[in-house]
Amino acid sequence: GSGSKGRAKKDLPVDASGVFADGRKFKDFQEFRSQLVENPLPIAENFAEKLIVFATGAPVSFSDRDELDRVMKRVQADSLGMRSIIDHLVTSSLFLTQ
Repeated sequence: GSGSKGRAKKDLPVDASGVFADGRKFKDFQEFRSQLVENPLPIAENFAEKLIVFATGAPVSFSDRDELDRVMKRVQADSLGMRSIIDHLVTSSLFLTQ
């Protein structure tokens, strides 16, 4: 009714299961998080791609993939931190030439 306007209903079950794009499944948040910790590279790559699009206004093209791969190898050596991704991207030709 109108008395519950804007409020979430309590005690409804939440299905926190899902499937990653690569086919790996998870049943709850803990399993989701542990799989991300085991393989953070896809998340880091996605973040890097979104950052490129945001900063340059252009999608990552096929010809940009080799440079993005080189950047991500350097980022992996720095343990995939967000600061590392940003530092390596802004000094790459992906940013400097677009």
